[in-house]
Amino acid sequence: MLPAVFLSGLIAIIITSALCLLLGLSFVLSPQDSGISMGMGTFQVGAGLALYTLGSRTPPAAELTLLSLAEVLLGPFWVWLFLGEDASLRTLIGGALLLAAIAGNALSGARRKPVPLSRVRNSPMMFTNYSFDDAGFSDATRDV
Repeated sequence: MLPAVFLSGLIAIIITSALCLLLGLSFVLSPQDSGISMGMGTFQVGAGLALYTLGSRTPPAAELTLLSLAEVLLGPFWVWLFLGEDASLRTLIGGALLLAAIAGNALSGARRKPVPLSRVRNSPMMFTNYSFDDAGFSDATRDV
């Protein structure tokens, strides 16, 4: 997953550069804007995605999705706390729904246990009759 995070950064650089060239905007940033950009890129985006990627190895996908929604939940709170912006009633209702889903999932304890690897390998759904060759995907039972 880390290569995907790196690739997304490269794609963002390419798109941003193209937009700046297309709109005639400058690539030069003030020292203050450079510091803010580097801080956000390092701590908010870089460290956050790296920790999320490292932590995504064991929890189920549904739980990871709920945890990633906590960022959406806490975003208006941080803006209110540091910038004094008030949230609308709909924002508060949506945040309460997300918080209830996250808390309900955490408190329920109804987590699926992973299937043992030995059961997966012996499953009839495994494609043991197929293999890859130089010509692509082929049926191993077919005469070559």
